[in-house]
Amino acid sequence: MHLHCTTEGIVLVLVPVSGIGGNRGGAYSIGSQFVMSNHQHEDREAAEKAFLDSLNALQERLQLVEDQKAASAREAERQAIKTAQEEKATFTIHDLEEAVADIDEFFKELHKPATEDSSI
Repeated sequence: MHLHCTTEGIVLVLVPVSGIGGNRGGAYSIGSQFVMSNHQHEDREAAEKAFLDSLNALQERLQLVEDQKAASAREAERQAIKTAQEEKATFTIHDLEEAVADIDEFFKELHKPATEDSSI
């Protein structure tokens, strides 16, 4: 026969002891088992919630840092492309003068009267 008595989270288990008068004298040994009280259970749940909230906050922060790094990398790439395009499009006055001279030479050759080579 087992008798369970609960007091503030402690369960006392009375177990009949065999061999002592065939248990007719009502001899029992006392064992105990730890059981969480409501207060301890609430504390444990609060700690678990705080831990999970903290873990979620950490995950959000790490994601934010990762997103910022990705955005920074994209911006650096855009800036590099823009700089390369600007360097490509940059020319000096000397470059323009050479281009105008080449165009003038082209039009002179285009409108030059054909010389007859009739000596053949």
